Order: sequence, then C-alpha cells, then structure tokens
Amino acid sequence: MQNDQQKHTMTLKRIAAALIVIVTILLVGLGVAYLLKNVASNNVVPSSSGQTALDPPNVIMAYSAPGAIAELSSDLYQQQKDDTSDAHITYKSSSHDYSVSIPTKYHTLFYAKNTSNKDDTKTIQDQTTSFLLSKGYNKVETPASSSTPVSVTYASQKAVCQLTGSGPISDSPTYYALACVDMTGIDQEYTAIEKLLSLYKASHQLASFTQAIRSTVTEDNKSLSIINLTEDKSHHSFLFAAIDTNWEYIGDLSGTTTSSGKYTITPEVNTALHNPKYGDFLTKNIH
Repeated sequence: MQNDQQKHTMTLKRIAAALIVIVTILLVGLGVAYLLKNVASNNVVPSSSGQTALDPPNVIMAYSAPGAIAELSSDLYQQQKDDTSDAHITYKSSSHDYSVSIPTKYHTLFYAKNTSNKDDTKTIQDQTTSFLLSKGYNKVETPASSSTPVSVTYASQKAVCQLTGSGPISDSPTYYALACVDMTGIDQEYTAIEKLLSLYKASHQLASFTQAIRSTVTEDNKSLSIINLTEDKSHHSFLFAAIDTNWEYIGDLSGTTTSSGKYTITPEVNTALHNPKYGDFLTKNIH
C-alpha cells in the first residue's frame, strides 16, 4: 500500500515537473517573439511624434495649400501644377551601396515671380522641415541630387520626400520643388536595376559604383533600358532590351556622346542593335 502511494506521489511529481518545463518553454518562446517584433519595428525610420505618416499624395496636397509654407507665399512664388510628367527623387537605401533615381507623380513646384538676389533657401528648408515633421517625416542623410544645388531628404516608415531647389540664380527666377514616393516604389527601382545588372554580371566583371540611374523606353511589346552607373569621375552606360519582358544585355554605351546627345556606338554594339527581332526599335531610340 505504501509502495503504491510512493509510486503515485512520484508520478505526480514527474507530471508537475513536465508541466513546469512546458510552461517555461512557452514563456521563453513568447519572450523571443516579443523581442523579434520589437527589433523589426525598430529597423525603420520612426516619426518624430509617433503618429502615422501622411502618404505622398496627401503630403503634396497639404504642402501646396496656400500658407502651408509661409516663404512660398503667392506674393512671391507661383505654383506650377503638372500632373502628366514625373519628378525624380535621389535616394540611397540602407540595404544598398548605391543610390537610385525614382520617378514619382507626386510633386509640386514653386518658382519666383521675379528675379532676385535674395537667398531664402534656409528659411524654406526650415519651414519645410517643420511641415514634414508634423506629417510624420524625419530629416535623413542621403546623397544629394547632382542636378540641383539644394536637396534635403525626409523619410517615414513608408515613404520618402525630397525638397530640391535652385537657390538664388543670377537673372533667373528661383525655384523650389517637393516630391514624395512610397517605399514600395524605391524597392521596385532597386529590384529592376539589380535584375538587369545580373544579366551583365553573367559574362562581365562589374566595377563598383555609387549611383545607378535607369531610363526606359517601351513600344508595343518591346522595351529598352539604359542604366547609367557613376563612381566618382568614372561613368558607364549599359543597354538592355526585351521582347515580352524577356530581357537581355545588348552592349556597352560608355563611349562619348555626340553634340546631339546621341551615343557613339562601337561596331560590336551596332551589330547587336540591328538584330532583326527588334526591327528598328533599338536603332531609332539610340542612334
């Protein structure tokens, strides 16, 4: 009888010990999941106030409203509305070693009504920074656009905005522009560039570069893309083409260009351009 009670007691202790182990494993698992969740949520650009950032179309709409930026008042600046062409944002993702130029339809431009030597750049930058902070964006460091003297970038968890401008120009009106793009658009641009460069790297050694700018022309089921790569003073231009989105590397266009802006084509590339399957699509867009 006593042996049975001892056996029963030992069984209960074993069950209790097993339950303690199971509960401990569950608690550890929940703790790890919570930690990973917090690490993931911290690997983004937080807004200054913690609020949900305004999306690109609404940022541009709010920025364009009268009085949103006091220094861009209608007394001094004229707003230009263009819903048909894209603006471009220069941005470097933290996961890549080079910057890209991303097209976006969400943009607005202000140009001075009169020429002036007044330099209101800092005031407009400060007012734009305050405006975007209130919309959930923080100022970030990223390579400036080489085409404009003024370039300031702001980012939220889901979008990037960039202020560009001329600063004071002798005998010409000053201008400032704000453009915004979703992070998905940035990711898509990097993906498109990496896909094309992988075709080049399949048979060539790719030198390091700090900026990649892609331009594309599409006609019916044919497309071409030129990727311009920049590293300090060196520059390379690679041509890719596709029929029904089946891309291939065509050739190196890194030679000098003519005064008309057209590329100087090597004999090897010229032969590739005249591939019958592309008809005159490549030749008319390159020569």
